[in-house]
Amino acid sequence: MRVPLLVFSSALAAVVLIFFSSQTAIGLENMARVHGGVYDWYTLELLPNAIVEVNTTPVQKIVATDGTYSFDLPSGDYVIKAVYYEGRLLYGEENITIVSPGDFVLDIVMFPPVDENVFDNDIFDDWNFPEAKVDYGWIYLVAASMGVLMAFVFLFRRKSRKAKTREPPSSFKVVELPKDLKEVLDVVIQNGGRITQKELRKKLPYSEAKVSLMVADLEDRGLLRKIKKGRGNILVVTK
Repeated sequence: MRVPLLVFSSALAAVVLIFFSSQTAIGLENMARVHGGVYDWYTLELLPNAIVEVNTTPVQKIVATDGTYSFDLPSGDYVIKAVYYEGRLLYGEENITIVSPGDFVLDIVMFPPVDENVFDNDIFDDWNFPEAKVDYGWIYLVAASMGVLMAFVFLFRRKSRKAKTREPPSSFKVVELPKDLKEVLDVVIQNGGRITQKELRKKLPYSEAKVSLMVADLEDRGLLRKIKKGRGNILVVTK
């Protein structure tokens, strides 16, 4: 009777393994993947080592080592928060409602906190940040050395070269574009090189659909970069 018992035990183990594997696969199929980048509000560059959490039960929390994050979430309403601390504090959060499985991109733009109490929540729990220590002696020494070096370079250039008149460098590359696309690009440049798509629409005499098409055209040409912010977009001129 040992052989039939061994066969029965093996078959039972295989059935249990198949059952749990199928349940896991079904669970993953019902999950939505939410991912995106964590960006600095001013430079619009990715922030490595930002802490990102989502209010699942239990709360999921990760360190975005390369400035990107990803969560697998079931249907529901969620708040995704992110904090950044490396010599300065930045904070951002986004809301998302998931009603079906899929792949969702949700970028988070980080801003300096207006209300310091925003950091009283438990997002910092279990994370130890080093206390910033400033050696002002070294700062003064470096500043003085840089001042002497700059003065020397200035005097050397003044003696060795004749004065030349030249046009001031432009912050943005001027390219030949159709009139309507150039108008869009000029508005963004005049706004400091970054503007929300909603504000851009207000400054142009075109329909929302045409503005979206022109923005997409400029993005394809490599002249604009679009960062998703909530339900809107931030447009940035590519230097």
